[in-house]
Amino acid sequence: MKRVTFLSTVVIAVLSLLLFFGCAVVVEPQPEPQPELLFQGTDCELHEEGFFSSACGYVAYGPIILADTSSNLKVDFNLRVWDGDYKLELLFMTKANYNDFTTSGSYSAYHHSLSITGTMTWNLTDIPPGVYYFVIDNSDKGWEDTDFDFLDDIAIFDFKIYKMP
Repeated sequence: MKRVTFLSTVVIAVLSLLLFFGCAVVVEPQPEPQPELLFQGTDCELHEEGFFSSACGYVAYGPIILADTSSNLKVDFNLRVWDGDYKLELLFMTKANYNDFTTSGSYSAYHHSLSITGTMTWNLTDIPPGVYYFVIDNSDKGWEDTDFDFLDDIAIFDFKIYKMP
């Protein structure tokens, strides 16, 4: 009985001291890691391939250098104007594949297609380290073929590419 009384007294004393003096260790909340903006484009305009002598039908943004062991990316894409009845393509590819895309047409890429206007998010996971290009394709170089109907299917868009924590 004396042990229980003594133990109770010690516990009450310690709790009283903590309440009176406050906790000895203060843990500051750590801010959550924020995405890193890698690249962005605003009011970008892309003509369909073949309508102007300088219109190759695609636009590339880069180089985007990923140095980590692997990276997760998020692309926020807002297709504001699009009258095509085919799909506009988003491609994310290495520098070597980009060189092949522009010359031989045989390449590999992360791929996403859009057929309607609006805002969308494209998540890319476990991207190996390297040098990359983000390509918006309004030509026949991608998986989708354009519709040569004597109308210039113009794409107007905004985008942001983030490296996720």
